[in-house]
Amino acid sequence: MSRQKNLKKRNEILSSSFKLFSKKAYNDVTMNDIAVSASISKSLLQYYFQQKKNIVGNMLTDLLEKSFEYVDYNLASTTEIYVKLSVYANLFFSVILEQDDLRRFINNVIRNENLLDLWINIVNDWLESMNDKYFKKNLNDRYLIALTFSMGGGSNLLSKYELEVSGSYIAQQMVSSFINILDDSNSEIGQIIKQSNKLIKKIDIKDFERYYQKEVLWYGNREQ
Repeated sequence: MSRQKNLKKRNEILSSSFKLFSKKAYNDVTMNDIAVSASISKSLLQYYFQQKKNIVGNMLTDLLEKSFEYVDYNLASTTEIYVKLSVYANLFFSVILEQDDLRRFINNVIRNENLLDLWINIVNDWLESMNDKYFKKNLNDRYLIALTFSMGGGSNLLSKYELEVSGSYIAQQMVSSFINILDDSNSEIGQIIKQSNKLIKKIDIKDFERYYQKEVLWYGNREQ
């Protein structure tokens, strides 16, 4: 198959899969269900994705990488690693709370330990890629511990439908926990939250949504 055909079929599979995972629990969706939804054979499905977790992992990776691209572009002049993390979390969780299907999909990720670990590792790789001197100097298990704790707690807030929380609130709790675990001062937390909130006000959340629609092809085609 040509690369273009492979990419087209991949996006068709992911679009069909997203519809299933945004309606059913992760364990209630089978590879056969996905193949039927995508109108392909199970063997062809496994040519592209060996296991169900590979499918969800690819979707999560696409969503996160485009989030990072957007934040890096809009905060090109900002080198503060904590501020970028705060803006990313604010935008990402705000969009999730606006889109019911995306929220249900992300909740499937949250409830699966392996997928949540994948999310944490992808964010960790993004932070490491910034080449922050402090981050590089102190890169050790504390960063993964901080990310695991803060993202686990923030993600669980998202799964509580009965709690009326905003994306901004989830982001603040996550970033505060992350910084606290790394032994930084409470005064610095306040400054970072204030700076990131100021930056968020300059970004149109709808523009971020449109960016997803355009750049993540399977997500943009999910309603077709």
